[in-house]
Amino acid sequence: MILFKGKTNDLETLFPPTLKLDGQICVRNGMSIRSKFMIGIYDIALYLCEMTEDAETAITSRYAKQLRMVSRRNIKGSLLENAFKDGIRANSSAEEYQKIASVIDDVFGELFKTNTIKEGAMFTIEFSPEHGVRLNYDEVGDLPYIKEEGFDQAILRAWLGDNPISLEMKKDLLGQH
Repeated sequence: MILFKGKTNDLETLFPPTLKLDGQICVRNGMSIRSKFMIGIYDIALYLCEMTEDAETAITSRYAKQLRMVSRRNIKGSLLENAFKDGIRANSSAEEYQKIASVIDDVFGELFKTNTIKEGAMFTIEFSPEHGVRLNYDEVGDLPYIKEEGFDQAILRAWLGDNPISLEMKKDLLGQH
């Protein structure tokens, strides 16, 4: 599902105000644009069942939640995979990362096995208290749920932790702007 082809991109259109996850209505807590060297890489929104400006609450709450991202350009899958892994590693202790390293390698390797993430492609990370974490990318589809302890919080910490991928993006996702 390619969501847009042009260079302009309306975040409000890409990310609806609410989503139904695990039978619960979740609201868009915040949204942002990931850019590097002033070039837009992807758009991202965080959906929570209860809005919060507090990162730790967003990370540890036992409600359904979702990160939804849309690529702004064609991106090498390996670059995105490595960036996500670096974000997780930067927000995990060596021991925490070691416990989930093989799961991270397997999951992100499968998700980004495509050589190029196409402009306009959507990928999601869905967090279900009942089922675990499920990742989806348009060209791969839904991957199986992952119930590995600590995996859900490790992923969220990449964007919301003490060393986020981008501090401005963290603030945007938490609705602090």
